[in-house]
Amino acid sequence: MSKIIYIKTDAIELEDIKRVLVRMGNEVVVYPGKMNSVRVLPEEVKKLSEFIKEQGALFAISYDFIPSIAQSTMEAKIPYAAFVYDDPQVECYTMYAQYPNVYLFVFDRHEQKRLLNLGLKNVYYTVLGVDKDKEKYIPPDSDYTPCDCDVAFVGQLYNTSYMDKALNSMSDEMREKLLDTVDEKALKWEDGSFYGVFPDDICDHLAKYDGFEYKKKYPYIDRHLFFEAAVAARLVARKERLVVLNALSQKYKVCLYTFDKDTKDLCESVSIRPGAKYDRQVSKAYRAAKINLNIPLHTIEMGANQRVFDIMGAGGFVISSYNEELERLFVCDEEIVLFKDMNELEEKVSYYLNNKEARERIARQGRLRIEKEYNLQSILENIIEIVTTDIKNKDCEMTYDKLWKSDIERVILVKASSLMNEKMWLEAYKALREIPNPSLEAQNLVVSMERIINSL
Repeated sequence: MSKIIYIKTDAIELEDIKRVLVRMGNEVVVYPGKMNSVRVLPEEVKKLSEFIKEQGALFAISYDFIPSIAQSTMEAKIPYAAFVYDDPQVECYTMYAQYPNVYLFVFDRHEQKRLLNLGLKNVYYTVLGVDKDKEKYIPPDSDYTPCDCDVAFVGQLYNTSYMDKALNSMSDEMREKLLDTVDEKALKWEDGSFYGVFPDDICDHLAKYDGFEYKKKYPYIDRHLFFEAAVAARLVARKERLVVLNALSQKYKVCLYTFDKDTKDLCESVSIRPGAKYDRQVSKAYRAAKINLNIPLHTIEMGANQRVFDIMGAGGFVISSYNEELERLFVCDEEIVLFKDMNELEEKVSYYLNNKEARERIARQGRLRIEKEYNLQSILENIIEIVTTDIKNKDCEMTYDKLWKSDIERVILVKASSLMNEKMWLEAYKALREIPNPSLEAQNLVVSMERIINSL
């Protein structure tokens, strides 16, 4: 089997990939450090790159796309597979994602198309899935007692200070226009399209309010895509989750598991519990509820989010807002139940709470589908097949060498940029001096670096 390096970050503690790869018979080497999930820190890159070279692994893998891992693996000349479970993950819209050694595996078909249209070569669709045998290796927390409820939702309400500040920065007229846009999209789940909802003037205002930072950090992302994902989708999700939980709590015992501190907009009839920890508590919460709700962000236009697989993998019963991809992946009303509006949700909640046999049958069938088709082992086997086949079809080291020689300026400029962001002027200057036959832009940058260094 293969030797693979698994790399953790400061934001993601999950080890399902590592555990399943080991069970598959692979030699898995875990990098002892944790990479910054957003920033490219030169010292981190250097340490990881040296570690990779020492190990002689076939490729590296991580949850989500991490720019610093892309830089490290590029310098070490090995492929990097990123198992992306955010949609969109804005780091995919950086220069680092365009490196030829990067393989992105995304779960939304529309997001795959957007990234391919940017010119990225190695972008593949995958379902997210779960480790079907996880509880054999990580037993549930025996001291954890979940809420015994009719309806449960595990997630957040998106009460973020960033959105509130953004709203407060607008004129009354613009704020009203934005909230009208939210009202038009909220609680309507049949239409899978989302982007393009913000008028240009709202996007322009948010870009100025942001100081155009989004463009500096994620130069390949469209402003509509960025702000509709960061603001509009979260405002829509907040409204939907509040409306659904408050409405259902008038008739049924409803529980929200959340790490949110601000829950003041929920009715007193909603039971609020601390967020369930992913590895050892959440599966017990899913099994304890008669019905588990899935109300994802509208940014997921054609994909199945992680919550669906987690609920079904735990043996729970799920009712989800409609998404065309869910209808393709599962048999509706036999493995999963979908709703397109509030009336349909309320009807189905009432029906399944009064039909225990049907509810339990669907939960069993959903669990079986996960075990047979959407288990993490099958998904990782596909990822390994894609990466290793590509390696066999081309001499990867020669390919990366060719890039360093023919397109070295672009690569070094990216590296120098990360050094300048950390105010490591001398290191950035040294990197820029390595560019053979530099362009006028690179020459001007070298002169600027010399001035900065001389002024220190």
